[in-house]
Amino acid sequence: MAEVSLNLIRKLKMKKIAPVFLLVLALASCTTAPIKPEQKASLHNIAVVSLMGNELEFTKVGFTVFNNDKFTRETSDWKLDAEIERIATEELKKSSSEIKMVLVPFDRAELFKIYKPADSWGEYASIDRITPELKMKLAQTPVDAVLLVHKQRGEDPIAMTSVYLQGYGVYYRTLPLVDPLMKPYAMFTIVLLDGKTLKPITAKYVRGVSTAFGKTQLSWDEKIKNNLSDQLLSEFKSDINTVIESNLESGLKEMGL
Repeated sequence: MAEVSLNLIRKLKMKKIAPVFLLVLALASCTTAPIKPEQKASLHNIAVVSLMGNELEFTKVGFTVFNNDKFTRETSDWKLDAEIERIATEELKKSSSEIKMVLVPFDRAELFKIYKPADSWGEYASIDRITPELKMKLAQTPVDAVLLVHKQRGEDPIAMTSVYLQGYGVYYRTLPLVDPLMKPYAMFTIVLLDGKTLKPITAKYVRGVSTAFGKTQLSWDEKIKNNLSDQLLSEFKSDINTVIESNLESGLKEMGL
């Protein structure tokens, strides 16, 4: 068994990581049935809200679980939620001259209850947790629908390990005798909710991986975790924004919006 494992590692080194570790995924996602034309025609007033938050996650997946690591960086200066709402609003306006965007004064801090508390049971993101807050605001400012963008959690789509990723961040994969793999990513759901019932009309689950980076010689401890440069952080921001924007635009089209 040891000889087989060693041969496998040698083959990976010769090939400079097999394709399974070099998946440059523009996106890997699934969409529920797109909205029907007659349904879309009834949507005149739409509110948009993003809950991607201000936390960039860094995840290291090692050869064994004992080599795994994780940390976060605060990203409030990215103004990511505001940018997502801007992009979604522009796309919806382009899709139909009949759609009017309505600014509903949601308290975003209250809506972050959509995510389950750390170390608790239950679905990672559940709209049921924020239904009271949504209904309260929509009673004051009625709309036909709410377009909600929130972080999603799922198994590693890059190297197909059993590690879970969520939201947006940077993935770092290590194996013996080969260069590490590094990929910015974004995992989120776009969901259109009925403005009265708050039931999903259509939704899209996105697992987007940047085409940037790949094999790297940057050390996790020395260049990522402990001495992350402003330049590298700026590159991560640009790449993640590109992943989110491209998937948001294509996702809305696939949803029929």
